[in-house]
Amino acid sequence: MTIAVIVLVIKMKLVRMTPMALVASMMLSGAYAQVAPSIDSLTVTGIQDAPLTQTILKGEQLNQSRVNTPNTAAMLLNIPGVSMYLGGGVSGLPAIHGLADDRVSTNVDGMPFLSSCPNHMNSPLSYISPSNVGSVKVITGLSPVSAGGDSLGGVVSVQSLPPVFANKGETLTQGEVGASYSSN
Repeated sequence: MTIAVIVLVIKMKLVRMTPMALVASMMLSGAYAQVAPSIDSLTVTGIQDAPLTQTILKGEQLNQSRVNTPNTAAMLLNIPGVSMYLGGGVSGLPAIHGLADDRVSTNVDGMPFLSSCPNHMNSPLSYISPSNVGSVKVITGLSPVSAGGDSLGGVVSVQSLPPVFANKGETLTQGEVGASYSSN
């Protein structure tokens, strides 16, 4: 016989034996039933919703902070969980629980601000002088949708003082003097 015929005969025997081997192996194997394990009951209790952790600085608290610093971000340092990264001479970058920059939403008069330079060194709080701050609200933790809802660290919302205008026919004179010193 030639080699091609021998290979054909071997293949035919394999094809005929494969279904028989499959049937025989199924008959020899048995099915093993398992006993269902008993599982202890589990009680799930909900957690009460906690209010947002927010701090509002205004009035006398703000006046004390305003006197001690030329830096708007430094006014927040007495709030629990808030620290500051110094990056430039004008204002530091507020950090809430270690998260800073784009992880903390910063709003001035309701308008969201981002850091202005490519290295994110100039804080959005550098746009407002401490002498012009009317109130500051800091929300630590995830920000609610009502405060922008897009930051993990929290929200720093600054409202400037309202402008003061002279009455009709009157002259208004106003001023403020301050001095500060800082060093690297």
